[in-house]
Amino acid sequence: MNYGTALVPHSISRGLAIERIAPYLMGIAAVVVYGVFGRQQEISPNIKDIFASTVSIAGAGAGFMLAAASILATISNSWFLKRAKEAGVFTRLVQYLLVAMGWCLATSRT
Repeated sequence: MNYGTALVPHSISRGLAIERIAPYLMGIAAVVVYGVFGRQQEISPNIKDIFASTVSIAGAGAGFMLAAASILATISNSWFLKRAKEAGVFTRLVQYLLVAMGWCLATSRT
């Protein structure tokens, strides 16, 4: 029996903790920078063109992420797949690609 393991808090590495919290910190920093410096700037009348370009790039990025994830999911018995699974990064890599694809699709919706 493995007594007492439920009382031990789950610990994660420092790198993983930074990886999880960094997007939130960057978002907060962007809001603060905009609040301090951005309010004095006028918004360009060409902002529609910028948004249209963002939609196009996000759609292409989503297609690329889907292709990369499907290639990774379909390769079998390759040297890369074996090493990635041994290191424990394959599942996380595919998850990152799918999350990135989801964000690209969310960005491309207008």
